[in-house]
Amino acid sequence: MLLALKTNPLEAYGALVQGAFGNISGITQTLVKATPLLLVGLGVVIAFRGGVINIGGEGQM
Repeated sequence: MLLALKTNPLEAYGALVQGAFGNISGITQTLVKATPLLLVGLGVVIAFRGGVINIGGEGQM
């Protein structure tokens, strides 16, 4: 998709990484937004290991 827009994909991915991890504010925001998803993933893994299928993890966030 980036090539269709005549944009260098490496520059785009570099900007993505720089924005997420380039300074302390970026790292903090990345962790703030990733923590709920990690906790939902952990809950789903525990449910699957127990033999319970729960497909509503994202909706329960």
